[in-house]
Amino acid sequence: MAILTQLAIRKMGEEIGTSGFTRDDFAQFADRLAEETEIVRRLFSSNSFSREEHTLGFEIECWILDHNYFPASINQQLLETLAHPLIVPELSRFNVELNCEPLVLLGDVFGRAEKALSQLWTKCNDVAHTLDANMVLIGTLPTIRDEDLSLANMSPLNRFYALNREVMRQRSGHAVCVDIQGSDHLISTHRDVMLEAATTSFQIHLKAPMDLANRYYNASVAISGPVLAACGNAPILFGKCLWEETRIPLFEQAVAVSGASKATRRVSMGSGYLIRSCFFPKSNMPVRAWPAAEIALAADADAISRAEAPAHPSFLSSSAARYLATARFCRCFSVQSSSSGALP
Repeated sequence: MAILTQLAIRKMGEEIGTSGFTRDDFAQFADRLAEETEIVRRLFSSNSFSREEHTLGFEIECWILDHNYFPASINQQLLETLAHPLIVPELSRFNVELNCEPLVLLGDVFGRAEKALSQLWTKCNDVAHTLDANMVLIGTLPTIRDEDLSLANMSPLNRFYALNREVMRQRSGHAVCVDIQGSDHLISTHRDVMLEAATTSFQIHLKAPMDLANRYYNASVAISGPVLAACGNAPILFGKCLWEETRIPLFEQAVAVSGASKATRRVSMGSGYLIRSCFFPKSNMPVRAWPAAEIALAADADAISRAEAPAHPSFLSSSAARYLATARFCRCFSVQSSSSGALP
């Protein structure tokens, strides 16, 4: 474990120093990725993952609206006034994300989670009102307009500019075309990643013992359909009536990159159940041999998250977990920040 103290730590969501990368940057990233993957393999083989109590956390993405129910691009002013570590920027200037401190999964944990969310929500709304705006919790805003999702409304952070630049580079500059057939038919073309901003969600994080994690993952897959059927609430996008839950096709198409197969595409419900373990790096392929698109997108864990994330640093002892918060890798190794309740 001595090697864990030798490398720098970065949290997901932390700002970066540049909005673009060189070939040397990608090479260094691939080397670092390979090194960290090997560390995880060794930790897994030596049964060094944490067996501490189950822990719950969440993150929820919110909208900021004006009094006409259109997006209000003021998240910078809101965040600066709040100055709260659990309230952070999202891709667009009219969204923010609320996070929960980790909660031990015992007793009235859901009541405590609700109380934590309610307190954050009240703080946000109080400040929003001073800025002549309101906060809204909704999957896809029915009043969102195609022109709202432009680069002018991207939160001015290097990590978002970098994500946009790399996704478009991997698409060879080709526009993103979203084509959704429902009761109406929507075709929307963008030369940026801003369509992603219309897919806000509520995400729950569960820390469980590694030897049981495959069962929890399988259970999450099994209940996804019924939960989705009960909770679908985004039928309208750009004035078109589409799917009962339009975020599904929108999320699948909004930041698609070239060369992704069905198995490796950015958004997937997986391809079956896990038999033994939740830790399975991308087959036996050396990390340095991964396609450039996957290396590029791994620079932002948001870009490779799946519907269920089966392997997670929160299974590790706390020192290893905090170190591996930098390891944005593996097809199902979706890393979350400590502010979202994922890390102890």
